[in-house]
Amino acid sequence: MATEHISPQEAEERRSDFEQALEESGAVGGLPAGHAQVRFGSLLLAIGLTSCFPAAAQTQPHLAPVRNVMEIHFGFAVHDPYRYMEDLADPDVQTWLKEQADLARAVLDRIPGREGLRSRVEQLRNATPARVGEVRISGAWVYSLKRLAAESVPRLYARSGFHGKDRLLVDPEAMPAPKGSHKPSCIPI
Repeated sequence: MATEHISPQEAEERRSDFEQALEESGAVGGLPAGHAQVRFGSLLLAIGLTSCFPAAAQTQPHLAPVRNVMEIHFGFAVHDPYRYMEDLADPDVQTWLKEQADLARAVLDRIPGREGLRSRVEQLRNATPARVGEVRISGAWVYSLKRLAAESVPRLYARSGFHGKDRLLVDPEAMPAPKGSHKPSCIPI
């Protein structure tokens, strides 16, 4: 899109014409008719949300400190102000992450009706006896990931044909996790 250069006088004339057209159309505060109500409604919504969630309105997260690291890659200087955050063993990083987690927990715990909503979501989540996904067919065998309502991670099952009985092949919960690592939460098939 080309930039149009106009004189200050012409700009003032165009602004006056625009304001006059807005006034004639019934616009309020520079907004076309109907938009003022939307803007006012948005303002009321913002005020309502901050009054419902005072913790969110009053608490600000601490910003992570900047520790710039500069490297040269292919002749270009690359600045990385948060490289140190990749080192999860760094006590400063651990402290900052804990502060963020504590702040988030405090804000979330103050939401009115949160526990009831959480319970209802969990109830609906577990309403079906199982969730099946990632179905793969190999010859006569059907492989699938299935998570029963009471389970937290899916397990790998196999069956002979579509009407065969499921046979558990891999249960991530039963697998020992190497020291310092997590158990797998999913199994690629």
